[in-house]
Amino acid sequence: MQKRSTLEERLLKAAILALPLRVLSFIQLGYGFFQPATLLMIVATSIHAARKIVNPSMVNFRSHQTFGTRLATLSIPFFFVIAIASTVVGLLLGTGDNYLKATGILISLIIFFSTYYTVSNLNKKPGFAIDCFKSYVWVATFLCTATILEAIVDVATGRNWIQLFLGEILRSLPYPHTEYSYWMQYQLGGRYKGLMTEPRDLGTFTLPALGAVVASLAITGRKLYSTSLLRLMILVIGNLLTKSATTYLFILGIFAFFLPLLINNIIFAGRIGGLSSYKLEPRRILQFVLIFGILVFIVASFYSSLPIDIRERVEAIAAIIVYPNGAKDLISGLNLSVTIYFLAVSATVYSLQQNWLLGVGLGAHSVSHDAVTTDVIFRLVDLNRSDAYSMGLRLLSEVGILGAVAFIAIFWLRIAQFKQHFSRMRKRLCVDEDASERLLELYQVGQKFFVIHTAVTVELAFILLNEPTYFNPLPPLLLGFCWKLSYIENSLPLSKDTF
Repeated sequence: MQKRSTLEERLLKAAILALPLRVLSFIQLGYGFFQPATLLMIVATSIHAARKIVNPSMVNFRSHQTFGTRLATLSIPFFFVIAIASTVVGLLLGTGDNYLKATGILISLIIFFSTYYTVSNLNKKPGFAIDCFKSYVWVATFLCTATILEAIVDVATGRNWIQLFLGEILRSLPYPHTEYSYWMQYQLGGRYKGLMTEPRDLGTFTLPALGAVVASLAITGRKLYSTSLLRLMILVIGNLLTKSATTYLFILGIFAFFLPLLINNIIFAGRIGGLSSYKLEPRRILQFVLIFGILVFIVASFYSSLPIDIRERVEAIAAIIVYPNGAKDLISGLNLSVTIYFLAVSATVYSLQQNWLLGVGLGAHSVSHDAVTTDVIFRLVDLNRSDAYSMGLRLLSEVGILGAVAFIAIFWLRIAQFKQHFSRMRKRLCVDEDASERLLELYQVGQKFFVIHTAVTVELAFILLNEPTYFNPLPPLLLGFCWKLSYIENSLPLSKDTF
């Protein structure tokens, strides 16, 4: 008899289904950004914590089962110590902003890691993670389908009726929300975003699913299911319609990484080595760089056919590289996004000059931004003033090199643990031809988690480069679905379904 799911598990699954409801988000610039999915996750986390308080016998915390490794577990309090220390030092030295803003961001980080703990703690058996991840892939496919539908309606009627409809919903909200003018700025720009706030957000929510689908196709050999190919097309086309340069690069990167495995399994039926030999080693890294370079060269050959938004970004980046002092000229109309990113990098460098080890403190990136935008022209660009445009830059700016390394280590160690376990299983299967059915079954589950970990890696890389907020509900969800050592210790009721 199948065990009935708990209320927390149902709430987390509901949070996945609520990811598209971004238009209903509560937002206070510089202080907080709460999506409906985030609120559901907070409720699930609160209920889970209350159960443990009411019933202390449920508290059986073992770090290696919850966060992957003891080192990854220790990295969490170390990160918070660095964050608090950098904020206190910044306020004392005058490089910080204000304690209320810093407290708000600290609370958002506590919510982030509490959610990660809850998801990971509920992830006792692989079936839970696999089922939740399947739901996420379907939601990502829906988001890209909505974007494709938006483009079709816009082209067919000459008006972006979907964004006009969502804009009216936005204007009726009784609480602080995304400004109507900001939400509607893309409706006539030829860039599509579906149900997201801006085009790049679609990549944040759907590129992990694209990476998972490509990885799944790469390890299925000749078993290419039509549904998987259709989902792949929807995810690619939806993201291409955003005309986001970063999204385009990630699409190329995903295909560059898996192209050898796709060719091997589709054309050669896995005869020249498959997933079991696909390790992240120098030879593979060089292979990826070469294939990625070739794909970029092919795309560049059709440069004139690329969307004008992409060409503007390439030209703006080239202009900054060739003539850094000409950034002011970009304000006048060459490309706003690249200018904002340039200012974010400049502000981060300024923060590291103040304190390269600890940064300037939580919420204080805006102070560094103001310091490097003394020119009145730059003052016109206050977008992303508080969040540095990307989480990677924001971490470096606010908690320094120490804090940024600790934050990345928390999750990279979790991802790396799966690689170690998967390699051990592969070696045992290679050595022992009469391997136990349980070991073979565990290896098959490992293949499914190879797909999940691909998605987690894509998400981690994308948010560090292109997602500025700590309030995004998707990263802690996906990170909580990672492989756990306890799978080996517990029984494994497995599903034969594939993504």
